[in-house]
Amino acid sequence: MLQHIVKKKKNRSPKILENETNGVEFTVHKHICYGDEWLLTCRELGFEMRRLHTEDMEEAKEKAIIEMIQLLGKTISKYQKAIAEIEQ
Repeated sequence: MLQHIVKKKKNRSPKILENETNGVEFTVHKHICYGDEWLLTCRELGFEMRRLHTEDMEEAKEKAIIEMIQLLGKTISKYQKAIAEIEQ
């Protein structure tokens, strides 16, 4: 699901996890301004550096997947309602 990207040393912990599903890309990553906290970015849905409130990579992956499912669901619902209004 999420691919680990490690730059330079092989024994370093990943700092970026990426996923692309059916054209929707999202990234779980760290940023210098947030220390060891993991963040979620999905430009397709229009947000960057959404805090996941964890420093644990495995927990960050789980939270990111749950958050993406919820956000995609809200987006789908928004567009379904727009279509329904147009059809009336």
